[in-house]
Amino acid sequence: MSYLKPNISNQKFSEILKYHISENKPLSMSRFGDGEIMFIKRCLPLRLKSQFCSRWGYKLNDFKIGENLVLEILNRSLRDTDILGFMNSKNDICKSLNGCKKEIWSLPKEKITSLGRSKEIMVCDHQVSRSKELGNLNNLKNIINGNKICLVSPRTKTLKNIKLENILDCEINFINVPYEYKLTDRDKVLSYLENINENIVILSLGLLGKDFPSYLANQKGKIALDFGATVDAWAGIKSRPWFDNLQNHCLIKK
Repeated sequence: MSYLKPNISNQKFSEILKYHISENKPLSMSRFGDGEIMFIKRCLPLRLKSQFCSRWGYKLNDFKIGENLVLEILNRSLRDTDILGFMNSKNDICKSLNGCKKEIWSLPKEKITSLGRSKEIMVCDHQVSRSKELGNLNNLKNIINGNKICLVSPRTKTLKNIKLENILDCEINFINVPYEYKLTDRDKVLSYLENINENIVILSLGLLGKDFPSYLANQKGKIALDFGATVDAWAGIKSRPWFDNLQNHCLIKK
């Protein structure tokens, strides 16, 4: 069985992104970690099922309803997103964990093709948004090159306070999606996305929006990227242990 692994380096991803920005061509990227993969394999342990229900507005008895919705979101993203992010077993994070087993951090290629994917399977490192090429705001600034961006996240208030526009040297349209939003609020979030004028969209929405990059690219012609917890680091929030050391280039200290 052949498992997905990155076939695009962080540097190559940056070059692709630069090209799409310069040519104003749509592009989408979404990342899939161990949590998403457990959903896809329907093997979420009871502890995480309880956490999921508490976070996303379900009772434990109704977990299957939420699970089915998440599967729809993830399968749609796997089918329609241009570049998929899966963990590179050779990156520094995996080395610190003594390895990342493909059964936990990846999916068989057959799973992707079974969904009816017609796009070429391009895979970047799951950690690409936290790489020095993208997670370091000085480097990201050079890639954005003064173009306007839209940032969709629960962290917008903090990002405004640290004057992220000045750091990236570009205009930013901030769309706040409160952390309290549930999966049933997806239509509300989609209504926000309908009014985006900027060509570049950075999203940090977790499970709620894993298929939003492909929607924005395929239906709206945007360059839409799932940056996840990288945006936490920009807001000075150490939501991942590696923001203190291996990925401290992402962290903005308040």
